[in-house]
Amino acid sequence: MLKTNNLNWKKKILLVNKTLPQLFSKTSLLIEQELNVFLEQDSWDSELAHYYKYSILGGKCYRAALFLELIKFFRASESLPKYLVKAALSFEFVHASSLVHDDLPCMDDDSFRRNKPSMHVYAGEANAVMLGYSLLISAFENITSIKDMGAAQKNYYVQSLTRASGGRGMLLGQFYDLKKDTVERKKIHRLKTGALMASVCEMACYFASDEPHVSREAIDEAIDFGLNLGEYFQWKDDLDDGEFVEALEHKLRDLENKIQSYCEKSLPNFEWRSWLEVL
Repeated sequence: MLKTNNLNWKKKILLVNKTLPQLFSKTSLLIEQELNVFLEQDSWDSELAHYYKYSILGGKCYRAALFLELIKFFRASESLPKYLVKAALSFEFVHASSLVHDDLPCMDDDSFRRNKPSMHVYAGEANAVMLGYSLLISAFENITSIKDMGAAQKNYYVQSLTRASGGRGMLLGQFYDLKKDTVERKKIHRLKTGALMASVCEMACYFASDEPHVSREAIDEAIDFGLNLGEYFQWKDDLDDGEFVEALEHKLRDLENKIQSYCEKSLPNFEWRSWLEVL
């Protein structure tokens, strides 16, 4: 079961003693190692493998880090089965895919990402389109190849990630974003960014349990937590752009209250404010 009320754990292990930059650095290294293993199997084209590394490495690996840390907090334990690090790579595949496509001239038309040229600038637009497809497919290839993950777990993970990344989640959010004058921004934010974050939190809750079935209530609350994180990120981004400052500050405070309420109930001692600051 989820050990969310083990308050004695607070001083013994922890996670909050790590700074987030150190955590992101460690997670990025783990993801790089898993990516190298993934790309060493079979006969990957060297140029395509290079583009994979270019698009995934160099960021914080925020979603992978959040996934792994949430499991530790849910379980009240520092130890994690190694296969969960491999599982975390799939979130980075999906996220990288979204960034590659989001930067395209026909979408947001951004020339720089993570202080370097966007993929379509670096490798050409056609290569960027194909890479985005390939990254998304690799997320599911990676899940199905995890040897220590049971069939039921793989099935649940695939369902969660397809729902989050496809036409009911992230891609729908991007579809709406292209017609944002006619679609409520909150809806766009919760789909485009929140849906994948919701899958991260859902799967952390799912994998943290020692029970064969996690309660539907716990899963739904974790999903809502992730949606709120994603929405917060997008409103914060709008605020940084100087849009509707007073109204957005109210929205951010409301989301902070919801996030805090969830963490007090289900994730005691989780430094949620620090995670919001680096979103």
